[in-house]
Amino acid sequence: MKKKSKIDWQSLVEEWPSSGLSKTEYCKEKNISREAFYRWYKVLNANQTNTPTSPESSFIEVFPEINSKTMPCIKITTSYGLILEIPL
Repeated sequence: MKKKSKIDWQSLVEEWPSSGLSKTEYCKEKNISREAFYRWYKVLNANQTNTPTSPESSFIEVFPEINSKTMPCIKITTSYGLILEIPL
């Protein structure tokens, strides 16, 4: 497997939010190490603050995730990989 460059990782990290997947799911789909992805995510986002800078970034749209194998719930995944599931 070819070692990925910083540009490769930057592309993967920037593409991840639009995938709609959790970081773990995204890594599985892209066949990349979850640990490496988290490390690069942290490195590439080190200069950003944790506080919203505009009203648009103060809220996020939440979609219920329906899984027929479990009870319906709302699943919220933060940019840091924290997952919160709220049963409906």
